[in-house]
Amino acid sequence: METPAFQSCPGAKSFSADDWKFVDQSFSSKRRGVYVDHFTELNRDIREADLGIVSPDGKSEALINRGRLYLRKNDIARALDDFTSALTLSPDNSVARFYHGRALLVSNKPQEALAEFNTILTKNVHDAYALTFRGLSHATLGDTTAAIADYTTVLQSSPNDAAAHFLRGEALTTSGRFDEASEDFAKVIDQTTGETKLLPADETTLYQLSGFTDLMIGNY
Repeated sequence: METPAFQSCPGAKSFSADDWKFVDQSFSSKRRGVYVDHFTELNRDIREADLGIVSPDGKSEALINRGRLYLRKNDIARALDDFTSALTLSPDNSVARFYHGRALLVSNKPQEALAEFNTILTKNVHDAYALTFRGLSHATLGDTTAAIADYTTVLQSSPNDAAAHFLRGEALTTSGRFDEASEDFAKVIDQTTGETKLLPADETTLYQLSGFTDLMIGNY
């Protein structure tokens, strides 16, 4: 069994790796074939853009989507290349910047990732995805106060966001605020299973809840 990531660095998790493992193990070979077909289509779109058949915007979109597939496969280097290329073509593309930040965070470059999410939030202060991953960046850098603030902002507009509840619970646990953390973990259980259960704020709870919460975040 792998050591929970929070034991070594709160918030620094390779969500895409766990997500892809789940996809690979749980979906049929036919479903996996869809991913192969998608790669083929995206590679074709990128080649056609290079030949002038597809617009630069079309190439940027294809690069983002191919990068997302690389991210799900935990091929971070290629994902970063695609997101960087997409930003070169479309510097104002917030989707490309968001995924570039995600890839940087997975690459253990939280300070650079933080800058990307800050850039997005200067244009849209209510971007829940950017807030969630900025919170993760803060947590990875050890600033649990800032992380809790970001997760709380997400929950003010999306009170049923199980991933934000888990991440805030994790940060609260790190901060020693165990009663508040238990309430967040109870929300995770309620939102994902429909059960009402108060769980202790300890490593066992964090490990039990982190798996399916990671999958939810991996789908962002």
